[in-house]
Amino acid sequence: MSKVVAFLARTEPQVVQMAVVLGAILDEPVELIHISRRDEAARDKELGVLEGQEVRLISGPLLATAQRVIAEEGVSAAVFGMRQDRREGAPSALLIAVLAWSATPIVVVPQAAVVPQPGGLRRVLVPLDGTADSTAAVAAAKTLLAGDTGEVVPLHVFDQTTVPTFWDQPQHEATVWSEEFVRRTAPDGGAPLELRAGDAAAAVLEAATARRADVLVLAWRRTVEPGRAKVVRQVLAEAHIPVVLLPRGE
Repeated sequence: MSKVVAFLARTEPQVVQMAVVLGAILDEPVELIHISRRDEAARDKELGVLEGQEVRLISGPLLATAQRVIAEEGVSAAVFGMRQDRREGAPSALLIAVLAWSATPIVVVPQAAVVPQPGGLRRVLVPLDGTADSTAAVAAAKTLLAGDTGEVVPLHVFDQTTVPTFWDQPQHEATVWSEEFVRRTAPDGGAPLELRAGDAAAAVLEAATARRADVLVLAWRRTVEPGRAKVVRQVLAEAHIPVVLLPRGE
């Protein structure tokens, strides 16, 4: 049977709530997991607020143990809290390592995230770059997240090198371009295409706020070398809603 797993560093009710919401959407059970080198009594104290909810307690190295759990048969998605290292706002080394390794979708819940309530997602924002990867993200958002009741909002951000000549022209040209872009890359996108220009990560976060998105979905290729995945890193550092990362390619 498929399941959603949620990793708890300490008492993280927002992570639990996101896992419960996701499990309900996917019609899958949720397993709460805490990894620690501490003894069982200390772990029970750490998770005291979760009294009454069953938590699977595992001892072992954090990264290797998390990888082993995610690789278990039937795990369809994993939920993590946004754990920060000493660089303010930066994703922790552990989280980045899990994201780079995992072929399973990962949901990252920032510490101050506004988490959707049970009952389904109302609006999911999906940035598109015109590739097959981002098109697959729309399909995943529609079928796995939004279901029949939510709205998938596709977004495309122009940078300084790609902004079209019509940007300051009559709306008609933008409408025609948007319709063609959606037809090619997200025929089942749902809502009209959002167009923005500027820094990609900032534009994504601004659109998420303006459209009151419950969740942000990003397709990426798990590249974390220096200078890569800048948008993913910045979005994770600054997002105020859960972020779903869909691994694409090898």
